[in-house]
Amino acid sequence: YFALTKRSGKRAIFRGTLYIPALFSALISFIAYLPSLKSGFVNWDDPDYVAENPLVRLADLEALKGVFSTVVSGNWHPLTVLSLALDYRLWGMDPFGYHLTNVILHALNSALVYLVTRRLIKEKTDEETASVAAFTTAVLFGIHPAHVESVAWIAERKDVLSAFFFLLSVLSYLRYSRTGSAARYAASLILFIPALLSKPMAVTLPVVLLILDFYPLERISGGVGGVKRVLVEKAPFFALSAVSSALTLWAQKAGGAIVPYEAYPFYFRAAIAVRALFFYLYKMILPFDLAPFYPMPERADLFNSFFVLSAVVFAAVTVFCALTFRRQRLVTSVWAYYLVTLSPVIGIIQVGSQAAADRYTYIPGIGPFMLAGLFAGLVYERAPRALLKVLCALVIAAVLTALSAVTLRQEAVWRDSVTLWTHEIKAHPNVSLAYNNRGLAYNDLYRFAEAVEDFGAALRLRPDYAEAYNNRGISYEGTRDYPRAIEDYRTAIRINPGLGAAYHNLGLAYSAAGEDALAFEMLQKARALGYRPKTP
Repeated sequence: YFALTKRSGKRAIFRGTLYIPALFSALISFIAYLPSLKSGFVNWDDPDYVAENPLVRLADLEALKGVFSTVVSGNWHPLTVLSLALDYRLWGMDPFGYHLTNVILHALNSALVYLVTRRLIKEKTDEETASVAAFTTAVLFGIHPAHVESVAWIAERKDVLSAFFFLLSVLSYLRYSRTGSAARYAASLILFIPALLSKPMAVTLPVVLLILDFYPLERISGGVGGVKRVLVEKAPFFALSAVSSALTLWAQKAGGAIVPYEAYPFYFRAAIAVRALFFYLYKMILPFDLAPFYPMPERADLFNSFFVLSAVVFAAVTVFCALTFRRQRLVTSVWAYYLVTLSPVIGIIQVGSQAAADRYTYIPGIGPFMLAGLFAGLVYERAPRALLKVLCALVIAAVLTALSAVTLRQEAVWRDSVTLWTHEIKAHPNVSLAYNNRGLAYNDLYRFAEAVEDFGAALRLRPDYAEAYNNRGISYEGTRDYPRAIEDYRTAIRINPGLGAAYHNLGLAYSAAGEDALAFEMLQKARALGYRPKTP
């Protein structure tokens, strides 16, 4: 293919060959994730999205309305739920089909990354360099270990689905910028809507388009008039982002996902944001010790050497961009893209108790990957002899192969709930959530003694963990130790009087122990709290 894409801007001999690298990058990405098709559901958000979610069993228009009016796991993304409902129609509760959809979407995204980056790089270089750079970028995107969480976790369908429409919208906009076609502009705007309905992290798209207008498209010209033109052009995009942002805040507040400012003051959130910006770059370069959950550092440990290094890198890159702004705009554009696309999840508005998450790099990582791809393309292009070009290609292939090996190992982490949380415990042994969730997995496997140990570990780390007491009570019931089960349920209720599941389980334990009057009373309290047993 690269022999067909000659220098001097000549087109490929056959127009169809333009898409061969895109297809290859999709195929490589698909093959890299074949092992994930053997994985099952995990007990982290997957039940909320599939097994215990009545919305995936759509049967009529009334149920369809529910998809657009219901918050799932603290989020509002109806198109993601609809896609899972379609999987349920095709596959029932077989996880293979859900994983297959994720992998197909990720493979398509890799092809789109090729098309988008090739179009962008070709603005400033020749066909051959653009093709090599875009192919390297697309394969990096497709096989990078940091993306395993987004692809191998069924609940993260929202990542791959939103990115699919996000990239299509960008591609349509790039074609509009070249032709001025109103149809291309409308297509870009329309494709933005399903991106938002899949995951609201896509709200940054209007700013991304402005960054592309700045460089490499260089559409912001002509002084104030030129700036006004591109801003007016983006107004409908910003309007959609504003609506999506409002709906997201409503959903996360309704789901109790937003952490109040009293828990983490602004200085703490700002420090976490600076750490995260460097943390993600570090994991892109050295993708080792990846974990499903990165806990918040203790405040006493926040301003350590890692934070200092993060602040220095952040300041250095920002100053470099400022100093070289007039001479070259590539690094400035990529850095702005990286900061903007990460901004919704950087931690200023804290959602959940994690300090970072691999899944957050799915779209932001395209910028750094493109820089790496462009470097590879330039080195390949400027290699003086054919032998050196082959050597360069072999080095690129070796790096990508090494990354693929790490990706395959990381996919095995997501095989089931026990392997997932065992990996988390090895990486971060002080995360109470990991012990609690592995205990739940052991309960499902009727390994009650191991579950009791894990819930005990969770409670040693977090003595006020009401859910862990409730879950350990279930384990004790599994061993017919009703006195201890009753004691744990009562402790859970004392810590959290609104925990309906604990009242329900306490009622069942009293019933099994022959205390029918107390059983009836507890079951009535559970009902009064609105608790209903979850049924798949």
